[in-house]
Amino acid sequence: MYVSTSLDGRLADANGGLDWLTNTAVDGDAGYDRLMGEIDTLIMGRTTYDYVIDHSDTYPYKNLNSIVLTHHDIAAADGVQPYQGDVVTLVDQLRQKSGKAIWIVGGGEIVGALIQAELIDDLRLFVAPAFLGAGPKLWQPGEQAKNFELVNVSRAGQLAELDYRVRNK
Repeated sequence: MYVSTSLDGRLADANGGLDWLTNTAVDGDAGYDRLMGEIDTLIMGRTTYDYVIDHSDTYPYKNLNSIVLTHHDIAAADGVQPYQGDVVTLVDQLRQKSGKAIWIVGGGEIVGALIQAELIDDLRLFVAPAFLGAGPKLWQPGEQAKNFELVNVSRAGQLAELDYRVRNK
């Protein structure tokens, strides 16, 4: 998992905006190129997909197997596959196939379900120096405790990168 959050664990502000993140000074690409070399599939929720489509001239992930979790029809971009089933079942099926890693693109409910099902191996968490107070959370209440091992801490400008691996897996 490769995701950015605010200091209070928010994925976006109360209006779904990311100005707090896009206005954060970053050195280099914050490991993005490395990530793109490690994955061949990405999974995102409908809200994230809509944001990407609304803020991009062209779909930026057309070279990847892109899956959008949705309960509604979508106008799919190049190579995007809508999926209306359970994310745990989907990821379990994808992991049985040969290929590279899967990138879970945001979505606290998605992340929570996959952590609980022990289908997330690594967390690459970028923390921006902003406290939002409201907006969608990465971590959902009621999840069972899970333990992670801190593998690396680094800095990309004003972003703190925290790399974790699931412990006892």
